[in-house]
Amino acid sequence: MVSAILTTLPLATLAEGTVKQAWLTARLLARHDRRVILASPSHAYSLHEEKTIPYRNPFLRVRARTIHYYTVPNKTLALSLLLSRYKRAFLTITDALTGSWWEDPFLKPFLPLICTRLNQVIIQTHYQQDLLPSCLKKKSRILPLLLDEPPRIHAERKEKSILVMTSLREEKGVGIILDAFQYLLREDASFTLTLANSGFKNASPRILTQLTRLQEAYPDRIILRGRINPYEELARHDVYAYPYPTLRGNFATPLSAYEAIQMNTRFLLPDHPPLREAFPAAFLATPEPHAVAEALIRLSREKPVLPPLPRQEEVREILLSLHEVSV
Repeated sequence: MVSAILTTLPLATLAEGTVKQAWLTARLLARHDRRVILASPSHAYSLHEEKTIPYRNPFLRVRARTIHYYTVPNKTLALSLLLSRYKRAFLTITDALTGSWWEDPFLKPFLPLICTRLNQVIIQTHYQQDLLPSCLKKKSRILPLLLDEPPRIHAERKEKSILVMTSLREEKGVGIILDAFQYLLREDASFTLTLANSGFKNASPRILTQLTRLQEAYPDRIILRGRINPYEELARHDVYAYPYPTLRGNFATPLSAYEAIQMNTRFLLPDHPPLREAFPAAFLATPEPHAVAEALIRLSREKPVLPPLPRQEEVREILLSLHEVSV
């Protein structure tokens, strides 16, 4: 019988976030001769390499030896646990605020079911672990993110260049970056800012207005890009910035920061509790414009030594052990 990797998010953006973690796990299992399927409520299944792994939709009634969910706690998770047939079930939560989801009045009635049916909950930090309900805390395990193999890219790195790779929304810290960039240019007018995202469809109106004004004031300092290869852009830029102001809806340990380390690129993240567990203080800043501007200048000038990556061999071994055929 197969192992199933399930996510409640669309599979159309396999290069990003939680969906990428689900895809990397499925690919890991497939490469080690495990029979595996991907499943999600989405009808979109794009890009190229993922076609090698079978896909099914809908995913509420899955039959598999093991099911590994990559999602936040929600009613869809509970219904899938109730209606699917399996021997073991795991849940990986990458969202930083693992506690707030359990307070949802629509989810609370399902909590006993989720606690009973899940064999293990995987998070990345002690901060997330402390926020889990008591019935799941004893089933929890801290495991770093699974990383992709970085490509070999020979690109010229542009000094004093800042890269942002996210949707143009305030909760992703883009407003903070735009304000910080104005302060930064007053200190050194040679900096550039590249904003790369999946398009302007879901952009915040306030961010678009702010961006338009900034482009008019500094037309040659801001570069807009659509969907990009993150590794290529990271290799070309001096500093990658992702100072999101709120934890909800964001990674406890952002995957993109590890990808920056892989490409030997300095990065800046917000100074939130779970990130302090994973990254040195030199790469964190209070998510407000002045602090972010000062940190970006410091990172560009001083170029502190990058932290080590999580030990991927151990991560792979643990994930494979969850899906052992003999279990």
